[in-house]
Amino acid sequence: MVRTGAIAGRTGSAIARAIGMSRVRPGIGRTVPLTVVVLSVTILFVGLFYVWTRMQIVQIGYEITRLESKNKEIKNRMRELQLEIASLQSPSELEGKARKLGLVPPAAHKVVHVP
Repeated sequence: MVRTGAIAGRTGSAIARAIGMSRVRPGIGRTVPLTVVVLSVTILFVGLFYVWTRMQIVQIGYEITRLESKNKEIKNRMRELQLEIASLQSPSELEGKARKLGLVPPAAHKVVHVP
Protein backbone atom coordinates (compact mmCIF):
# COMPACT_ATOMS: atom_id res chain seq x y z
CA MET A 1 0.00 0.00 0.00
CA VAL A 2 1.31 3.43 -0.95
CA ARG A 3 1.61 6.07 1.74
CA THR A 4 0.12 9.17 0.22
CA GLY A 5 0.95 11.41 3.15
CA ALA A 6 4.72 11.12 2.69
CA ILE A 7 4.58 11.98 -1.00
CA ALA A 8 1.94 14.71 -0.88
CA GLY A 9 4.22 17.61 0.04
CA ARG A 10 7.10 16.84 -2.28
CA THR A 11 7.99 18.15 -5.75
CA GLY A 12 8.33 16.00 -8.86
CA SER A 13 12.10 15.52 -8.59
CA ALA A 14 11.85 14.79 -4.88
CA ILE A 15 9.21 12.17 -5.61
CA ALA A 16 11.45 10.61 -8.30
CA ARG A 17 14.35 10.44 -5.81
CA ALA A 18 12.07 9.00 -3.15
CA ILE A 19 10.98 6.10 -5.37
CA GLY A 20 14.51 5.41 -6.61
CA MET A 21 14.58 7.12 -9.99
CA SER A 22 17.57 9.21 -10.89
CA ARG A 23 17.09 12.52 -12.53
CA VAL A 24 16.87 12.18 -16.33
CA ARG A 25 17.86 15.01 -18.61
CA PRO A 26 15.17 16.03 -21.08
CA GLY A 27 15.68 14.59 -24.58
CA ILE A 28 18.10 11.80 -23.62
CA GLY A 29 15.28 9.34 -23.02
CA ARG A 30 14.09 9.90 -26.58
CA THR A 31 17.46 9.57 -28.33
CA VAL A 32 18.18 6.04 -27.13
CA PRO A 33 15.05 4.48 -28.72
CA LEU A 34 15.56 6.60 -31.84
CA THR A 35 19.15 5.35 -32.13
CA VAL A 36 17.98 1.76 -31.71
CA VAL A 37 15.32 2.23 -34.39
CA VAL A 38 17.75 3.86 -36.84
CA LEU A 39 20.33 1.14 -36.21
CA SER A 40 17.72 -1.61 -36.64
CA VAL A 41 16.44 -0.11 -39.91
CA THR A 42 20.01 0.24 -41.18
CA ILE A 43 20.79 -3.40 -40.36
CA LEU A 44 17.51 -4.45 -42.03
CA PHE A 45 18.37 -2.58 -45.23
CA VAL A 46 21.91 -3.95 -45.29
CA GLY A 47 20.52 -7.47 -44.86
CA LEU A 48 17.96 -6.96 -47.62
CA PHE A 49 20.64 -5.56 -49.92
CA TYR A 50 22.85 -8.59 -49.22
CA VAL A 51 20.03 -11.02 -50.02
CA TRP A 52 19.12 -9.07 -53.20
CA THR A 53 22.73 -9.14 -54.44
CA ARG A 54 22.96 -12.90 -53.80
CA MET A 55 19.74 -13.44 -55.76
CA GLN A 56 21.14 -11.38 -58.63
CA ILE A 57 24.32 -13.48 -58.62
CA VAL A 58 22.27 -16.69 -58.83
CA GLN A 59 20.09 -15.31 -61.67
CA ILE A 60 23.16 -14.15 -63.61
CA GLY A 61 24.70 -17.60 -63.09
CA TYR A 62 21.60 -19.22 -64.61
CA GLU A 63 21.72 -16.77 -67.52
CA ILE A 64 25.41 -17.55 -68.13
CA THR A 65 24.67 -21.29 -68.14
CA ARG A 66 21.80 -20.80 -70.61
CA LEU A 67 23.91 -18.65 -72.93
CA GLU A 68 26.84 -21.09 -72.82
CA SER A 69 24.48 -23.90 -73.80
CA LYS A 70 23.07 -21.82 -76.67
CA ASN A 71 26.61 -20.94 -77.79
CA LYS A 72 27.52 -24.62 -77.86
CA GLU A 73 24.44 -25.43 -79.97
CA ILE A 74 25.26 -22.65 -82.43
CA LYS A 75 28.88 -23.84 -82.76
CA ASN A 76 27.68 -27.40 -83.44
CA ARG A 77 25.24 -26.13 -86.09
CA MET A 78 27.99 -24.04 -87.70
CA ARG A 79 30.28 -27.09 -87.84
CA GLU A 80 27.47 -29.12 -89.49
CA LEU A 81 26.86 -26.39 -92.08
CA GLN A 82 30.57 -26.12 -92.89
CA LEU A 83 30.70 -29.87 -93.50
CA GLU A 84 27.64 -29.62 -95.73
CA ILE A 85 29.20 -26.79 -97.73
CA ALA A 86 32.43 -28.76 -98.11
CA SER A 87 30.56 -31.83 -99.34
CA LEU A 88 28.42 -29.83 -101.78
CA GLN A 89 31.49 -28.12 -103.25
CA SER A 90 33.41 -31.34 -103.82
CA PRO A 91 34.10 -32.10 -107.51
CA SER A 92 32.53 -35.56 -107.34
CA GLU A 93 29.30 -34.12 -105.89
CA LEU A 94 29.17 -31.41 -108.55
CA GLU A 95 29.79 -33.95 -111.32
CA GLY A 96 26.98 -36.21 -110.04
CA LYS A 97 24.51 -33.32 -109.93
CA ALA A 98 25.54 -32.17 -113.41
CA ARG A 99 24.93 -35.67 -114.84
CA LYS A 100 21.47 -35.75 -113.24
CA LEU A 101 20.69 -32.52 -115.05
CA GLY A 102 21.86 -34.00 -118.36
CA LEU A 103 25.14 -32.15 -118.59
CA VAL A 104 28.19 -33.96 -120.00
CA PRO A 105 31.81 -32.92 -120.34
CA PRO A 106 32.53 -31.23 -123.70
CA ALA A 107 34.42 -32.99 -126.46
CA ALA A 108 38.10 -32.06 -126.71
CA HIS A 109 37.67 -30.25 -130.11
CA LYS A 110 34.90 -28.03 -128.64
CA VAL A 111 37.10 -26.56 -125.90
CA VAL A 112 38.63 -23.19 -126.78
CA HIS A 113 41.71 -22.16 -124.89
CA VAL A 114 42.17 -18.43 -124.40
CA PRO A 115 45.78 -17.15 -124.20
